[in-house]
Amino acid sequence: MRIPSVDGLRGIAILGVVWHHMIADTWQTPITLAGVTLANNPFAANGWMGVNLFFFLSGLVLYLPYAAGQRRMATRADAVAFLRHRAVRLLPLFYLSLIIGFIFLGKLDQPQSWINFAASLTLVFPFYSPAFLPPGNSVLWSLGTEIYFALAMPLLLDVIARAGLARVAVAAVVIGFAIRVMAFALVPADESNVNSLTDTIFGRIDDFVLGMVAAALLVRRVRLPLLCVPVGLIMLIAAPLLSDAWHAGQVPAWSQAITYSLINVGLLLTTNALLLRDNGAARALSIDVLRIPGIMCFSIYAWHAIVLRLYQMDAPSGDPLLRVAICLPVIALLALASFTLIEFPGRPLRRLLWADEAKPSTAAAA
Repeated sequence: MRIPSVDGLRGIAILGVVWHHMIADTWQTPITLAGVTLANNPFAANGWMGVNLFFFLSGLVLYLPYAAGQRRMATRADAVAFLRHRAVRLLPLFYLSLIIGFIFLGKLDQPQSWINFAASLTLVFPFYSPAFLPPGNSVLWSLGTEIYFALAMPLLLDVIARAGLARVAVAAVVIGFAIRVMAFALVPADESNVNSLTDTIFGRIDDFVLGMVAAALLVRRVRLPLLCVPVGLIMLIAAPLLSDAWHAGQVPAWSQAITYSLINVGLLLTTNALLLRDNGAARALSIDVLRIPGIMCFSIYAWHAIVLRLYQMDAPSGDPLLRVAICLPVIALLALASFTLIEFPGRPLRRLLWADEAKPSTAAAA
């Protein structure tokens, strides 16, 4: 059962990530707003936040049937069935895009590149720093985090059954924040915020678990006070501002850990109103221009970086608008083919994109 507003949120996430990799570099220059000079255009240069949204929604969607009592994780057979389903869902496209990316973009003449490729094939790359960004298709690092979250899900559900979701959520927030503080303290502020400690399952555990909390609130129809919406929006606005200051070296290195926490808590506070209240924002998220890319987000994500890198090899300093005009249709066509032939082979496209939709309130009632 699909929830249109959730698909719309996925659409925002994937469009933000593609935007970030395609054109955000043109916005990464200082600007002045209300007399304050900022390191970047904070809202045009931070599409990477879409990955946080992906992880949050992954926790929400995976936990939703368990929170609603439609599935259970009580036996080894339940765990095996869950893991088999996730493997079928994630691994075929992961491996195909990994191999094709390595063939066309990997450094085949370097032994270390082959070692990194082997680490990616065996799924140990999230815990092997040189291979954390898989060769040829570096964005697949996030799929590694998704895979390990799926592997941890049976254990996580068992702990929740014993200790309760509230305690697990508090522990996840504390653990994730502590690991990020250590990681960012070790990474110079002029480097990327993606690194092999922060972005493992341990440093991102609160992304997923707060999504699980959102699912529990949805099922129980618990509406947070309306005051939570502006508070959450303030957090989501503050996150890119803090991140840009971090990249510019204007704040301590460890403060980037706060950015992730602001995003995660901000998403929890704002999505509750989107899922449980009939409002214009929820309806806006359900429009096809957001919902359809959200449904196909896995295929778009798997191929977009390969297309962009191949284009940039031919035109490394080309016009950004031309890059968009050429690459975006290619990404869309590849994603459509991948979605219908690899993710859901044999199923009609119309049924995949428009059938089995439900409003959030209907899903919660179920």
